Amino acid sequence: AYGLSFGTVSSLEVTGDALFKGSKLWAPNGGIYRFGGDLTLSNDSSTTWRSGGELDVVPASGAGMGKAGAEVIVGGAFKVCSRCAIFARSHPQTGEATKIAAKSFELCANAAIDGTGLGYPAKKGPGYVNLCGASHGGKGGFDKSKTSAVADPYGNRRAPTTAGSGSNTYAGGGAVWIEAEKTLTMNGSIAVNGVGSGGADS
Repeated sequence: AYGLSFGTVSSLEVTGDALFKGSKLWAPNGGIYRFGGDLTLSNDSSTTWRSGGELDVVPASGAGMGKAGAEVIVGGAFKVCSRCAIFARSHPQTGEATKIAAKSFELCANAAIDGTGLGYPAKKGPGYVNLCGASHGGKGGFDKSKTSAVADPYGNRRAPTTAGSGSNTYAGGGAVWIEAEKTLTMNGSIAVNGVGSGGADS
């Protein structure tokens, strides 16, 4: 169920607390989403995996690779409860990420941040070279004939905000960008893998 779904609108300001219980905030066009109090993604008491609240924001292009194409700003605590998820999408053509900034951030057990295959699509990204595994924080693999030069690594391998590049067939991983002013608690899972064989992880 969609709690909030944005089309061409690309901004939101909530002065107090916000709760998405078994519902989704979907924003396909970037923008800035401000919550003055706490933001909580909660489940509806179901035991089904990912039956809870979801945050899914697609960054806009224009800022440049590794920059914020969308922002979620939480004045208080951002809590992602069990069976809830954040989708770590990057812009599929230009690589911008969604930046999440909060006073504190908590990813509970059995909650997830998932950017698997949500980076550059197949044959896109600065780490793509035909017939080679995509590069990102390190160099990708050569093709069997070694006739193509592998792309150079890109981004910051210690604090990456850049999306993974695609390979010939598969998409790369998206980028997770979270800034917490006070505490950052991670008890859930984070996956930003490339899909299949050859896509670059983020």
